[in-house]
Amino acid sequence: MTDGHAYRVLKIPAGSGFSVGDREVTWLGETSPAIGRPYWSGVNGMQYTQIHDPAAKRTWRGSNPLFEDVAATTDLGDRKLRIGYSTGTPPDDRGLVYQMRQTTRDTPSDLLWESEDVTVEGLKARYLHGFGFVGQLSENVTIKGNEFRTDPASGRTTAGFADFVQTPGVKGQVNITDNVFDGAHDDAINIHGTYLEVTGRPAPNALSLEYMHNETAGFPQFHPGDTAEIVDKRTMLPVPGVTARVVSVDGPSGQDHDKSLTGMVVTFDQPVPDSVTPRDFVVENTTYTPSVEISGNTFRDIPTRGVLVTTRKPVVIEDNVFDGMSMASVFISSDAYQW
Repeated sequence: MTDGHAYRVLKIPAGSGFSVGDREVTWLGETSPAIGRPYWSGVNGMQYTQIHDPAAKRTWRGSNPLFEDVAATTDLGDRKLRIGYSTGTPPDDRGLVYQMRQTTRDTPSDLLWESEDVTVEGLKARYLHGFGFVGQLSENVTIKGNEFRTDPASGRTTAGFADFVQTPGVKGQVNITDNVFDGAHDDAINIHGTYLEVTGRPAPNALSLEYMHNETAGFPQFHPGDTAEIVDKRTMLPVPGVTARVVSVDGPSGQDHDKSLTGMVVTFDQPVPDSVTPRDFVVENTTYTPSVEISGNTFRDIPTRGVLVTTRKPVVIEDNVFDGMSMASVFISSDAYQW
């Protein structure tokens, strides 16, 4: 407290660019050598905050009080900022770390697309922007003996912008063993399929489908020969007696912008029942659903779930350490909301 007003002193880790203005702080990303400007910037608390307690080794989602009722902002040098407030309530968060970022997941750090028999082993992943490892229309993925966490000497506490591992379309076997997952901003592991919403019926044996999540676009979801299941999105029950095989797909290729990036027309080897009406049903590629083994991993400083898994194949989760998850350590569900 100073003259009846509260303040905080913030210590900024090395490598985090910033500038101080009138009652605000602008955070700056790395400078692009091509244009001479930062790749990104954000002001004050930006769009999203997590709180990390390094003493308790816990991380959770929460509100950001650092930039509320600010009266003055001063650069003290040595990467320290003094935030003075117009209120007199003293802060009670000494020693906590506020992890702030924007929310647009504009790219995966690693995209496994239409690949087979992929092994990621012995990696030290200190920070993964956007999504981490994403498996899309691939087969047999092994992630073994890796370390997903920051370098303790860096002063940073965030190792991932969102999920560390997400496989929204993999078939065969997914093995995730003997890894350390520490410091993500979302689920450590997320294994699931993707439901596309029915938007039209262009032919008796064809459906118009659309990706519903605003950050899902640009790649194909079906190959000719794949099987598909049509599901009532209110009950998550499949249409009885219909296991359709894909004959053709007219939609995004993943290699151009010549067509819609979010919509496609899928033609099947049989007529679609008249009961399948637009916006009431979704379609999943059931060929790309894997068997899963998750074992020998350590999960800590995760603000959400350790493992999210939705697949119709066998799943074995054993001999893992879940150290203080803020939500469920293991969450198994199915829904057609946005995905």
